[in-house]
Amino acid sequence: MGGIGKTTLASNIYNHESIKNNFSIRAWVCISQDFFSETNLLKNIIRGAKGEYKEDETKAELLSRLSPLLSKRFFIVLDDVWNADLWEDLLRNSFERATASGRIVVTTRHTNVVGSMRGDGNTEADIHHVKKMDNESGWEMLRKRIFGDDVVEEVISDLKEVGVKIIEKCDGLPLAIKTIAGVLSSKEKTNTEWSKVLKGDAWSMNQLDKELPGALFLSYDDLSSDLKQCFLYCSLFPEDCTMDPDDLIRYWVAEGFVKTAEGDDLMEDVAEDYYRELITRNLLQPCDIFGELSDLAGNYCRMHDLLRSLALFFTRDESICIDKEQPRNINPSTKIRRLSIVNIGEKVEVPNIIIQQKCLRTLIMWGNWKSFLFFDSESYWRSDKTTMVENELFKKLRFLRVMDLSKTELESLPDSVGDLLHLRYLDFDRTKIKKLPESIGCLVNLQTLNLSGCELLHTLPKAITKLCNLRCLRLEGTSLTHVPKGVGELKHLNHLQGLVMGHDDRRDDEGCDLKELQSLCQLRFLEINRLERTEPAGAPVLGNSRFLRTLILNCKEQEDDAEATAIQKIDTIYNDLSPQSTHLRRLEINDFFGSRFPSWMMSTSLHVSFPNLTKIRLSDCKSCPQLPPLGLLPQLKSLYIYKANAIKTIRHEFLGPRASLAAASFPKLEKLEFTWMHNWEEWSFGVVEGVGEERRGAPKLLPHLMKLKLSICPKLRALPPLGLLPELKSLHISTAGAINTIGPEFLGPRESSAATSFPNLEELRFEEMSNWEEWSFGMVEGVGEERRGAPKLLPHLMKLELFYCPKLRALPEGLRHATNLQELYIRGADNLKEVNNLPSLKYLVVWVCPMLEHVENLDKLQKIYVTLETSTTDADGQTERLPQWLLELLQNAPTAMQSLKEFKLRCSLPLLKTFLKDGPNWPIIQPIPQVEIHDYDTFSSYIWYTKDPPTFEANIAESEESVD
Repeated sequence: MGGIGKTTLASNIYNHESIKNNFSIRAWVCISQDFFSETNLLKNIIRGAKGEYKEDETKAELLSRLSPLLSKRFFIVLDDVWNADLWEDLLRNSFERATASGRIVVTTRHTNVVGSMRGDGNTEADIHHVKKMDNESGWEMLRKRIFGDDVVEEVISDLKEVGVKIIEKCDGLPLAIKTIAGVLSSKEKTNTEWSKVLKGDAWSMNQLDKELPGALFLSYDDLSSDLKQCFLYCSLFPEDCTMDPDDLIRYWVAEGFVKTAEGDDLMEDVAEDYYRELITRNLLQPCDIFGELSDLAGNYCRMHDLLRSLALFFTRDESICIDKEQPRNINPSTKIRRLSIVNIGEKVEVPNIIIQQKCLRTLIMWGNWKSFLFFDSESYWRSDKTTMVENELFKKLRFLRVMDLSKTELESLPDSVGDLLHLRYLDFDRTKIKKLPESIGCLVNLQTLNLSGCELLHTLPKAITKLCNLRCLRLEGTSLTHVPKGVGELKHLNHLQGLVMGHDDRRDDEGCDLKELQSLCQLRFLEINRLERTEPAGAPVLGNSRFLRTLILNCKEQEDDAEATAIQKIDTIYNDLSPQSTHLRRLEINDFFGSRFPSWMMSTSLHVSFPNLTKIRLSDCKSCPQLPPLGLLPQLKSLYIYKANAIKTIRHEFLGPRASLAAASFPKLEKLEFTWMHNWEEWSFGVVEGVGEERRGAPKLLPHLMKLKLSICPKLRALPPLGLLPELKSLHISTAGAINTIGPEFLGPRESSAATSFPNLEELRFEEMSNWEEWSFGMVEGVGEERRGAPKLLPHLMKLELFYCPKLRALPEGLRHATNLQELYIRGADNLKEVNNLPSLKYLVVWVCPMLEHVENLDKLQKIYVTLETSTTDADGQTERLPQWLLELLQNAPTAMQSLKEFKLRCSLPLLKTFLKDGPNWPIIQPIPQVEIHDYDTFSSYIWYTKDPPTFEANIAESEESVD
């Protein structure tokens, strides 16, 4: 049954820490019902196993690659399998010949699929039937979806009776409950309104398609006519494909689904509201770039396959998604207006029957393979075969409004593209196109032109300035020498990305200058490149762009020091930009070589100029000696500073002047990162150590900072009192080679024993601290006042990582009072001798700590992972043995660590052999529930042992031993 939660359950298992820790190879493969391909499936598994293949390899060639790759424990999920013969005819032999063991999880709606897999005596298979939700659980889900944590008992009790009746109609399906929650969230929280939903006629629409729950029909029926069209349009994306909201929004606008905006809003703003409503109604699912679902708003979204089936049901006479390798008959009585083609060949082709209908408005091309393991989401469906489109095709498709060829490797565009007079959306993202024809200037209705990532594109035709209705022009990632003069005439532009200033050949009469921007009043997104090639405008360039939300300013990276005249010029250029938009949310400045940040950034009224600025990135601003007073910005949430090499000190100026202690600096900042700060020596908050008044005012500094990262700051001598930060959850400090000691000042002054240092810190990581020798909390054992105050130190710390801190001699005594510390990772701590007295520790990882002597008093330890890069030998110099601390730890485990569940070891092959059943270390591991030992060099020799049920499996060099 669809929508019951099979994929959600499998995803939770797949992403569980124990699976990640126990299986070296993990792969998730979605089996598309509509576009299933055996070769694509094999490629996805091979990629998951970190293998390689050639795109044109046959099924037999791919199968021959698969078995040798499965040399480490593997965990494979085959999601939504429909074909019962998949295992027997395709996968069984390869997995049975694998040199390592593993697990395969299959989700399917049909029991005969897994039944065929367990019918083989050599294959053990457990079938778990996902049960429907009972009414009480369903009501609890519905209640949380609608009310969250805002529990109003009187309202909820009044609605429960009708709510449970609605749950009954959802038939225990989580997907149906989620979508109905989306409907009810848009209604008044009254019995009357909910009863209308309960009695709605749309529940019975599932008579049209028995496979689809009535709740889905009702959720669709409750949408406005505009939202219905937007929802149905998403069915053009192949099953399980991730969707970029920015693309969806511009598709919808191009198709005319969005009504004219009111006031200062654009149609894109209205479309964005539509998108958010579809997310809120659970008709689209937010996800990350890999398609992993999230309750939070991700950068991408996807459509559940049942909802996609619903959309296909309603669009069956107007829209179609076809596979060119699996032709299907198209009903000649239909009028196909939207076409999506998968597995296109060498040239862009459209079925003749659709051409003859002369109704096509949307054409989207997809490639012939996908992967949910590649970082690049667009590569899921990119075709490396499609390189051309014939001139005659466009002459036959004169009514096209949307044409997306971004998933192809198109090299050229015929002149007939100019015949597509109704075209509003044209996408060549990352194709190999080298040139656009002048005829493109005839596309006077074009709203979106996407050329991003067209690396072979060096010039644009002058006619591009005739696209009078253009709203979005994306040029980032191209090799353009210049952009023709006249961009300023495109008055409707609201998204201009990758605009190149000047000309490579210094022909200023051909390239754009800053004055072009003064007339673009609709801009929401602006990215400018090569600013060093333009001339100062002599007036505020962005003074009219009062609705600007994103501003990205780029110069070319300067390999040598710039001349004084060039520095003076770039200072003036940046000052002239002078954005006036109070709507600005994101600001990036990259490769700026001016002598100081522009005056509009250094202003003490920054909070007035940019009250909504939430994200700032300052990258390679190498000559600016002082940072702007960014602490003034009331909505700033994310700040990234990279390669600010002229910065030596960061003091109170960075926080901004505060009229009183009641004023907060960085009041909303959540994430702060400094990276590659080569000359940064001092960081001060400006609070006076030990002064009570300052201590009481300290929580007003960075009151919401949750994540702080300092990376590659080789001259930074000391850390400020970071323990004062009340909401800090994650702290990462790496490559700070000048730090020798971290002492009590790191915690911050404590005016009484009731004061808490790092009250919410959960993760702490130190990495590559080459000269760090001493870490002290300043608590003297046996002194009553300090002892009583100790438990207030790091009360929520759960994870501590120490990587490559070769001179660190000891962990601080007070760490024992971090009463929630559960995970400790130590690697390359060459001088560390002891790990003791951590009463809550459950998980210990030790990697190459040659001086370690004592590890004890870890009463709750459950897992130990150890890597020994070098071996310890007995007095004879021949027999390899465990280091003494590890030997004692394991020998005492049955009494001292009764919670121990798992031991993992990477070591030399001779030492590994001592754990075989006839070896001296076999008795040591016998009491441990689960043991895994690998050789350090190749990882191919191993021992796997479980106590209950008793199993022992070993692979030593070329010999194998397997005992149950």
